[in-house]
Amino acid sequence: HFRNFWDFLGVVFLVLDAVILPLQFVINDFYQQMSVFFVISQVQVFYWCFDLILSFFTGYLHKGDLVSNPRAIACRYLRTWFLPDVVVTTIDITLEATQGGGSANKSTKVLRLLRLFRVVRLGKLS
Repeated sequence: HFRNFWDFLGVVFLVLDAVILPLQFVINDFYQQMSVFFVISQVQVFYWCFDLILSFFTGYLHKGDLVSNPRAIACRYLRTWFLPDVVVTTIDITLEATQGGGSANKSTKVLRLLRLFRVVRLGKLS
């Protein structure tokens, strides 16, 4: 049941990203105006970092059978979702480290745009 809750929380964060990221392009000092979203953004970074680690230990279905072998789980994760997860999580950490994610210069706008690739995580949940 924990993993179901965890995945639900991930979907909530993805929906928030879908709403917040476009606003950050329009409102230069978005986090200063809406500080609650700054806190949520920081919680999201911790969530995605922990999710990356948790994914190495989460079983999966293969032809109807649950695979729970840690080595098989890790190998499959490394071949499938590891690279996209690391890239997007690194972008999140970079954005939070650079002026709290609230800066509106050109490089942070590009990084925020790249965060939209997180939506591919929805495919991971199916």
